[in-house]
Amino acid sequence: MSKKFKICICISFLLIGLIILYNLSNISNVSNKNVIYGGEEETESDLAIIDNIDCTMEQIEKHNSKNDKWIYNNGKIYNLTPIIQAEIINSDMNVDNILKYFKLTEEQDLSKIIGSIEMYNNVMEEYNKKNPDLKLIFFDFSNLDESKINEDNTRLKEQQRMFDKFKFVFIKTVEQFSKGIICPSGLKI
Repeated sequence: MSKKFKICICISFLLIGLIILYNLSNISNVSNKNVIYGGEEETESDLAIIDNIDCTMEQIEKHNSKNDKWIYNNGKIYNLTPIIQAEIINSDMNVDNILKYFKLTEEQDLSKIIGSIEMYNNVMEEYNKKNPDLKLIFFDFSNLDESKINEDNTRLKEQQRMFDKFKFVFIKTVEQFSKGIICPSGLKI
């Protein structure tokens, strides 16, 4: 056997050994994680160990009180509890309004509110009809930049741009409190 061939064999065995060690380390990392599958109930220790869980609508509905509020949007779950319980100073009026809405209602589906300006205002109007003492505001356009309105960029377009910016900022804000994704019962990911 030539010297080059022996070196190639040694390098091959060394690479195979490294690959095996790498795979073994990944297996041990996975086995240390506490995984919750759709349909299973989480425990307090589960929630302390993992940040992201995959769960069913029934599990989300368990977190629907003033002191424990989860919402969802497009299959993603967010824990609003820390935001709702915090005293936010100098926040956007629209953000305050939507947080107040989630705190005061049993609604958990964010997409029912942020689909459009009309949807947002309709939800607030329905709430106000049922709760005349605790009025919520329609979407606030008081910060609308009048200088951007012209023939090409109408007031409606500028209002839509402002609403889209609000949606982006709100969703990015709640992303910090992501809990996982919604899975049908029994589906293992």
